[in-house]
Order: sequence, then structure tokens, then C-alpha cells
Amino acid sequence: MKKYVSIIFALHLVSMNFFAWTNGELLVWMDSDRGYALAPAAKKFETELGIKVTIESPEKITDSFSIAARAGKGPDIAIWAHDKLGEWADGGLIAPLELSKEFLNRFCPKAWQAVLHDDWIWGYPISLETETLIYNKKLLEGSPPTTLSDLVSLNEQITKKHPEATAILWDYKSSYYSWGFWRVPVVTFLGRKAETTTCRTSA
Repeated sequence: MKKYVSIIFALHLVSMNFFAWTNGELLVWMDSDRGYALAPAAKKFETELGIKVTIESPEKITDSFSIAARAGKGPDIAIWAHDKLGEWADGGLIAPLELSKEFLNRFCPKAWQAVLHDDWIWGYPISLETETLIYNKKLLEGSPPTTLSDLVSLNEQITKKHPEATAILWDYKSSYYSWGFWRVPVVTFLGRKAETTTCRTSA
């Protein structure tokens, strides 16, 4: 595997809310799909520090967090996509962090940009997500497409032979899901020119 990869990502944030603290316990809110992955780390945390960790996945977690935080309740740590960061920061639901340059330099600079708001850092990036091309070799003859425009003709070819199949499975009309494809060095979107970033990964 290459030690350098170009990434297009969405991050997750971890924000501390000290008003919810219960002595000797730590309450974490995150989505159920990723909650099980944190369980081993939570167990290690409990063993090493003697602090009980509880992971919960409330329904409509972002709405529940906003309501609970305003009432002085809720989790000690909330793990969610960074797109809620500005709203929570402006609403006074999370507090900014003061981190050393040494600590910041341990992570990809682009990761910190995602948790930057009003020149303050409001969370810890803990994961990266990137678009990946997955295709069925039984349905696709030859090499996969290299441009978005190729998908149109490819979709026509595939659906003609396999009516139950389609070449496009994401919600391409939504900028949330399509931004990764639009985000190329020559594109300017909403007045901000995109860049390609290379970050070192662990060996």
C-alpha cells in the first residue's frame, strides 16, 4: 500500500461537554453503525483508567443532542459528522479547544480544517472517509469508467443487458454525496477553489 494517498473526506468530531459529567463515568453518544467499533477502545479505557464508559445511540442523535445540551444534560462526548460543528458552536453547545502545535502536527492538516470554525478548533477528527469505486466484473465488460460522463453511456449499456441493474447508485443530485466527484483541482464551487491533498498514512 502506498504511504501517501489523496483523500476526499468527511470527518467526525468529538466534543467535550463538562456539564454532563458524572464522577467516575463517561457517556458517549454516536451512531449505532460505528458504536460497536469503539467498544474495544472503551473497554481498554475502563481497564487503564478505571472510568466506566457507556456508549449510547439515541434516535435522531443530532436533534437529541441539541435538546439535551440546552437542558444541561446529554453526553460527555458526542461523535458525529463535522457538518453539525458550526451549528453547535454558534449555539453554545460545544466549547473550543486549545491544542499545542505539536499535537496538531500529528494529524493531516486538512482534518483540522474540517473542525475549524471562527478561527477556533471545536473537535477532534477521528476518522476519514473517501469515495471508492466498486463494480461488478460480471456486469461490466472491460475497464471501469474514468470520468463521470462515461457513466451515462455505461448505464445505458448495463441496463439494456441487465434491466434490474444500474451504474449509478448514489444520490447524484445531492451535493452532499456528489461533492467528492466535483472536487477536482480545476473546479471552483461557491467561490472556493478545490485542492488535492496528500497525507501520510501510518505504515
